[in-house]
Amino acid sequence: VVFAAVAGLAVGPVWYLPAVFGRQWQASLARSEQRRQGPPVKIVLVRGIATVIAAFSLEVMLIGSGATTLAGALRLGGVVSLGLVATTIVSDYLYAGWSPRLIAITVGHRVLHILVMCAVLGLI
Repeated sequence: VVFAAVAGLAVGPVWYLPAVFGRQWQASLARSEQRRQGPPVKIVLVRGIATVIAAFSLEVMLIGSGATTLAGALRLGGVVSLGLVATTIVSDYLYAGWSPRLIAITVGHRVLHILVMCAVLGLI
């Protein structure tokens, strides 16, 4: 679970690099580079705790479903990330007035985040 959480936490900094989706994300949020000086300690701490809880929850689902291989873990990760997380993000953020581009960047990050954690859990 710890390895999966660390792997999941590593997805965000790469996903939001300026060369990947960082510039598009900031432009969609109308954020400037000056406003983004780095996350405060509270945000990093909460994100870390939330990711450990997510990795633990995925492990419980993997064991409960019997999906203990890499292929099984990725299937379950696909169902969870696309069937639950992505659909929730899309519906919530449409109501919040987010642009389709911003929603797509956020959904892509969350899907990859979950798939990476499931891959690690399926390999261990």
